[in-house]
Amino acid sequence: MAKDKELKNADSGQDTPDQDKPARKATALRKDSTPTIEPIRTVEATTPEPVEAVETEKPKPENARWYAIHTYSGHEAKVSRNILLRADYEGLSHLIVRTFIPEEEEMRVVAGKTRKVKRKLFPGYVFIEMVLDDPTIQLVKSTTGVTGFLSSGNKPISLKENEVRHLEDLKEGKQPPRVEFEKGDIVRVTQGPFAEFTGKIDEVMIDKQKLRVLIELFGRDTPVELAFNEVDKEIADPSRKH
Repeated sequence: MAKDKELKNADSGQDTPDQDKPARKATALRKDSTPTIEPIRTVEATTPEPVEAVETEKPKPENARWYAIHTYSGHEAKVSRNILLRADYEGLSHLIVRTFIPEEEEMRVVAGKTRKVKRKLFPGYVFIEMVLDDPTIQLVKSTTGVTGFLSSGNKPISLKENEVRHLEDLKEGKQPPRVEFEKGDIVRVTQGPFAEFTGKIDEVMIDKQKLRVLIELFGRDTPVELAFNEVDKEIADPSRKH
């Protein structure tokens, strides 16, 4: 009878109780097992040593010269930037070396304080170092804001290298800043005990930011030291004195 029961179970596809035990045991093992997680190791980051940037100067063609381009006043910086961008885009950057806007530092009295300000030496002009040929001329002339080259007839005039170098020194501050006062100017005192007196500048002392002004007192010219911000240039009749 037992054998008949086993055969019947086998024929019906059912497992015997003994066959089912290993399966339950394996399932129990799988449920109890937990994955082993390795602890995360922290690595201290190291900051790389700073590398000093090395500027590589673009080689200048031997036949490159300086020229002056006339632009609309106030558009100098935009024209300068656009020319270089177009030269790079059109593959002509090896012929158009660089652009330059001549400026100098100037001492001015602004809101009662003496300040250094930048002043364009040639408003409406951009200097350009380039090789002059048909493609470069066409590129420059077709740039928005450019009205033409400084020319003699139809030929652009090249500038002297030493003159451009001097202008570059002015822009970089290698030359002493220019002041709006000059010897012989008539000024009006705006502050202090001599306020409203007028006088003539006898000396400009840039390092001290002062002026020596001759003011008429008791029928004679008396030298008085005044700061730049203590006077204004006199525009009225210079013969008027107190």
